[in-house]
Order: sequence, then C-alpha cells, then structure tokens
Amino acid sequence: MTRFYLQDDPTDPIFIQTYRRNLLYIPNPRWHLGVVMGKEYGSSQAAIDHYKKVMDNHYVIMLDLEMEGHKRYDNNNIPLLSYVEIKCIIDEGLEDFFKEELQNVVRDISLIHLHLLTQFDSIA
Repeated sequence: MTRFYLQDDPTDPIFIQTYRRNLLYIPNPRWHLGVVMGKEYGSSQAAIDHYKKVMDNHYVIMLDLEMEGHKRYDNNNIPLLSYVEIKCIIDEGLEDFFKEELQNVVRDISLIHLHLLTQFDSIA
C-alpha cells in the first residue's frame, strides 16, 4: 500500500495537488492535519469532538461521491472540489491548506450554488 501511494515523489510539485486532494478521502490524516496546522482543541474532549466532526464529514463526503457516481472524475484532471467538500473543509478549519483548490472553485460558484452550500447543514 505504501508503494502505491508513494511510488511518485509526493514533494514533486506535479503531484502535490493530487496528494493534497486525496486527504479529503482519508479521515484520520485529515484530522491530524488540523493538529499539525496548530488547531488548538483546548481539552481532550474538544479534540474528541473535532475527531467526531471529521468522521461525520467523511461520511457525508463519501455519500456525496456515491450519489455523484464518481462522475466528476476523468483520467486526465483532478476535479474541482464539490460543494459538500468545500463545506467540510470550512467546517474543519482547513481552508488555508486547501487554499489553491478553493480559489479554483470560487471562480465557478453562482448564487444558486451558494444556496446549496447553506443546505448542507440540513444534510449533515
């Protein structure tokens, strides 16, 4: 498994976006990313609550992927973030890490899509 993920140099600028993007689909490293980024949890209970939030968000991201039928992917391009993924990134306080991906999506957001973002709270 390590060979599969690290057969390409993850520090090569060509692969950084792919590795960064894949963090959305692996909840434990995503939770740890918050720790590495200096998120202060204040107590062990706050850390546990944040972990639960990441796991809940992971479920919603995977549900969204399943509903989309992985249609957003093709062999040549990394897809733009979905609106569910954007909401989870913001909810977990990881917007600085995903800044480049978020900037790419912002160019395509319309007022209708902003409305969909607010609907996410009723799903999660």
